[in-house]
Amino acid sequence: MVVSALGVGLAVAGGVTAWMGRGRVTDDGRAFGPGGSSRFTVRIDPGGAPVRLVRRLDAGIDRQRAAVSVNGSPAGEWQPLRDDVDGWAEQRLDLPPSVTVGQSSLAVVNTFISSAWDFNEFAYVVQQQIDGVWTVADTLDVGPLHRAGEAAHDYRVTGETFHGSRTLDAAPAAGDAADRRIRYEAEAGVVSNARVRPGAAGASQGAVVAGLDHADSWVDLRVYAPRAGRYTALVTYAAGYGDAQHTVTVNGSTVFTLGYPQHGWDVWRRVTASLPLSKGWNTVRFQHHTRWAELDHVEIV
Repeated sequence: MVVSALGVGLAVAGGVTAWMGRGRVTDDGRAFGPGGSSRFTVRIDPGGAPVRLVRRLDAGIDRQRAAVSVNGSPAGEWQPLRDDVDGWAEQRLDLPPSVTVGQSSLAVVNTFISSAWDFNEFAYVVQQQIDGVWTVADTLDVGPLHRAGEAAHDYRVTGETFHGSRTLDAAPAAGDAADRRIRYEAEAGVVSNARVRPGAAGASQGAVVAGLDHADSWVDLRVYAPRAGRYTALVTYAAGYGDAQHTVTVNGSTVFTLGYPQHGWDVWRRVTASLPLSKGWNTVRFQHHTRWAELDHVEIV
């Protein structure tokens, strides 16, 4: 359970955090269209724990998509929500550690990619995992009624298409099981003798690591553990030319083979692995072993 900038209880399911309970809620915000963007600066703890952004939006505008950069580096995308999500919703984006570790502030830029009309934003909550618990590191309430908060976060918007208030239905409550998982995108890792493939149909964030075809082909992911112990890794992959395998190495020592049953290319399936992680950041390597598989993302539970 997390708390939004307005103090409303939230529950997370499939990357969307719905306001708990039903009813009509009024909030003010802004939106921008093609060629537009927004930018702001938020604070985090420089200790290096995982960070995520939570965006409050009007989900009645379909197909909203925007690229996200942090301190000048690509950090993912806001993806369109499911068709059955409407009214107020909150969407989360787990930021890659490469753009957050050692930083005390994050300069975030959202750049329009597509939408049925425009890309809207009513608030941002910055969450950071401290000792295994997601806590609120900073909040930005967007809109003409919150100019002081916008100024404090150096908020700016270009190509603005809307500013004002909307009154919408709160979404029904959902379970918070997803809040216990942390997702690491394979394409955000360090890649050797392979490539990032954008435009991967059905993949998380629309990109995967492909071409893991050679003995020296691998991707390193830095994953965080609040305490030492065994964690479950949920590895999402696609394999189209027979069952494939990767050699998995944890912190350069623990080594085992992970199998990927064939289901077809761009058909994303999940396998599980048990990882012995040390407290803090760990390096997990997925390296070619037999046949061929593409990696989408890894979730640590």
